[in-house]
Amino acid sequence: MRRIALLLSVFLLLMSLFVCPGTAAEWNEKMTAGEILWHQSFADLSDYNKSGFTTGTSTAESATVAVKDGALQIRCMDGGRAYVIMPSVKHGPSYTAEFTFRFTESGMENGSLSFLVNCRGEEPSNITSVVIRSTGTVDGFPDPDPAVMDAIRKGRSVTVEIPVEAGAFYRVKLTAGDVSCTLESSDLLKIAQESMGFAVRNDGAAITDVWLVNGCGYAEKTGDTASAVRDADKPVPGTAQKPGSGSGSGDTSPKTGDRIRTKSFQQAAAITGGAAVILGCGLFHRKRTPR
Repeated sequence: MRRIALLLSVFLLLMSLFVCPGTAAEWNEKMTAGEILWHQSFADLSDYNKSGFTTGTSTAESATVAVKDGALQIRCMDGGRAYVIMPSVKHGPSYTAEFTFRFTESGMENGSLSFLVNCRGEEPSNITSVVIRSTGTVDGFPDPDPAVMDAIRKGRSVTVEIPVEAGAFYRVKLTAGDVSCTLESSDLLKIAQESMGFAVRNDGAAITDVWLVNGCGYAEKTGDTASAVRDADKPVPGTAQKPGSGSGSGDTSPKTGDRIRTKSFQQAAAITGGAAVILGCGLFHRKRTPR
């Protein structure tokens, strides 16, 4: 009977390691603005199937979705759309979605990347989105700063922040290099708390980082993941920083994706080995005990 109880305990421990492989925080009302709820750096991930992201069932057959060269690569060029749905992360009514991307095709006048602020189901449907055109404009918003527009058109990295306040949004912030601009729409869009994700049409997009942060209007992100990103930009005193190291790369990057799974496998091996030793000792003791 004791062996059965021990085996059951080991099984439950193993399950706890693999149920939530991401870096999501459990949201509660006491969290302050700027606390990280979830972050995925694709520099730390090698397999799309391990990301927790899913491809929408209405994605065009010719579209491709993969993790390659440190980015989530989404491409759809036939007039259809490619949909990628983010993992579900618990959050409050006020939060900020942030991601860094670049267009990978050139000269696509009708290309676009959409962030799905709200969507429903596997297709998905019931979509509310922020649509960024490869020409540098954002549907429903004033034109960005010329330097930001130029960066979008030329396929340079741009960071997008979409603050949702009390279940509604009307602002988008775009940053390219040292230039940032905040765009405001005349429409206040109310949204439900459902899924989020991306859609690409007539272009390709490479997404390197995706964040979900509690609250709006914070000066900086806080939490273990934010500390890891900041520390990655600082060389260790007395040593030379490796080429290509920095935020989101190398051994100092946030523990997401494959790295967390590797650690989980190591923990699982330790637990399993310990359980085997305990079971073996129990069996040996039982055989040695006189009746």
